[in-house]
Amino acid sequence: MKAALIATNAASMVRLFNENNIQLLLDAGYEVHIACNFEKNNTFPQEEVDKCKADWESRGLVLHQFATNRSPLSLDNLKAFFDLRKILSKKHFDLVHCHAPISSVICRLAAKKHRRKGTKVMYTAHGFHFFKGAPLLNWLVYFPIEWFCSFFTDILITINKEDFAFAKKHMHAKNTEYIPGVGVDTVSLKNITINREEKREELGIPLDSIAVLSVGELNANKNHEVVLRAIAKLDRKDIVYVICGIGKKEAFLIDLAKELGLDNRLILLGYRTDIAEINKCCDIFAFPSLREGLPVSLLEAVSVGLPAVVSKTRGNRDIIDGKNGFLCKADCPNEFADAILRLAESPDLRREISLTAMSTAAKFDISNINSLMPSFYTGANIETNVADTALV
Repeated sequence: MKAALIATNAASMVRLFNENNIQLLLDAGYEVHIACNFEKNNTFPQEEVDKCKADWESRGLVLHQFATNRSPLSLDNLKAFFDLRKILSKKHFDLVHCHAPISSVICRLAAKKHRRKGTKVMYTAHGFHFFKGAPLLNWLVYFPIEWFCSFFTDILITINKEDFAFAKKHMHAKNTEYIPGVGVDTVSLKNITINREEKREELGIPLDSIAVLSVGELNANKNHEVVLRAIAKLDRKDIVYVICGIGKKEAFLIDLAKELGLDNRLILLGYRTDIAEINKCCDIFAFPSLREGLPVSLLEAVSVGLPAVVSKTRGNRDIIDGKNGFLCKADCPNEFADAILRLAESPDLRREISLTAMSTAAKFDISNINSLMPSFYTGANIETNVADTALV
C-alpha cells in the first residue's frame, strides 16, 4: 500500500487545513500518517485535540508526535529533526506533504535523502513570512531558508497570487503551483439557517446592536487591537466587538477594552465550533491581520454574506478588492473606524457589498481545490504546471 505523511506544527493545523487532503489520500488508496504536535501550540483546547486524535485513529490514520518551535533558533527544532528522521527511516513514504514554515523546513531537510528513493516532497506555503511590506528581519531570516529548501521540494503549492508570482521567479522547486486556498464549502455555508434573535441571546450579543465579528487566534499577528481602537473612536454605543478564538493576548485585549471604555462591548467567545452560525447573526466582519496566506475565516464570512473590513495585506487582497469590501491599513484605526461606521450607518450598503462578496467567494469553493489536489497526490502533475493556467 502507498503511504503518505502529512507533517505540520500542530493538530489544529491538520484539522483546520488538511481534513480534505486526508480524505483525498485515503480515497486514492494511501496509508496516511500524521506528524504534528498533539500536546502544545494548538489553536483550540486540548479536549478538541483529543477528539481529533480519536477520530483520525478510528479512520486508520497513524499518528506521530512531532513538536517544533516557531522560533527558528530553538533547540526544540533540532530534536524535532531527529524525531522526524526516525519516522522517515522506519517506513518508506511515497509522499510527504508538509505545512507551516519551521515544520516544513525540518521536514524537507529530514526527507532530503529519501527523495533519492522515490519519495515526493510537497510543501504548501500558507503565506510566506516575507512579502511586500513585511519587516526586513523576516526577509533576512525566512527568505534564505525557504530559498535553500526549495531546491529539494518537488511541488511547492502557494495559496495566494503574490506568493505564487514570487515563488515562480525566485524559488527552485521542481514544480510551483497555485490553488485558491484550502477551499470552503460555499453552498453549505449559504444554506445554513438560524434564528438570529435566539443565537444572539445565546452568545450574549445585544439584539439591537451592530455586531462586528473577528475570528482568529488572540495573538499579535491577528491584530484585534486595531479594531478595538477603531470602535473606541466612534460615537456609536450600539457597536459591539465579538471575537472567536483563544490565545496569549486575551488578557491584553480585556485590559485594553477597559482602558478604552469598551469593557462592556467586547465579547470574547473563545474557541467555537459554530462559526457559520455566529457569522449569520453578526453584521460586519473585521479581519485586520498583519500577515495572511489566504484566510479561511474571511472566506467563510463573505460566503454567508457578511460585509468585510480587512487589512491590505497579501491574501486578504485576493478576496477583498475594495468593491466587495473595505481595505484598510493594518496599523490605522482611523481607516477601520471609517469603514465600520459607513457599514453601520447603511443597511443598504451592507446588503450591496454582501451580494458582491458572496459572488467572489464562489471561486474559492472546495470543488475547485478538489479538481487540482488529486493530480498532485497521484504524481500526475509532477512535471507539468496544470495549475499555472487554472484559477490564476
